[in-house]
Amino acid sequence: MKRIGVTILIGLFALAVPVTASATTGKAGVTVEPGTRTLDRGVTSINFGKVPWHQVTLPVTLSATLPAGAFVINDYSGATAGWTLSMAVEPFTNGSQSFDGSLTINDVTMRADPTQHGSATLFRSKTSGYWRSPAVTAMITVPVQSNDDYAANVLYTLNNGVAQ
Repeated sequence: MKRIGVTILIGLFALAVPVTASATTGKAGVTVEPGTRTLDRGVTSINFGKVPWHQVTLPVTLSATLPAGAFVINDYSGATAGWTLSMAVEPFTNGSQSFDGSLTINDVTMRADPTQHGSATLFRSKTSGYWRSPAVTAMITVPVQSNDDYAANVLYTLNNGVAQ
């Protein structure tokens, strides 16, 4: 019996020893890398139809509707300044002749510029993520001296920051 009593006393003695707490600090971190901002869809062709020559006695304005989603932008850049989508248009040409008409999209009129240095803002947003354009009207003004099939190059540029 003595042996059992000793074992119990040793067990009770071990439980009575005070334990001190220990703490340490560390850090948890994450790096969020910026993504991209892309113009995923732009208008590649606008067909204004045909105009009979006898109607081109004065400048004629023709219109076409661009459907919703004609322009699509995905902005996952992390930039907080937003973006602008601008356009510049070259003169309308048939290969040998040209005219300085104007192109209007989303109520923004751009005169033809052979250098495409002049541009106008079509859309702007400070919201990141997926964006698609609403349905908008496009118009072209055809001057009197025009005769033939004419086309113009249009440059769309996605810029950082929201222009005023």
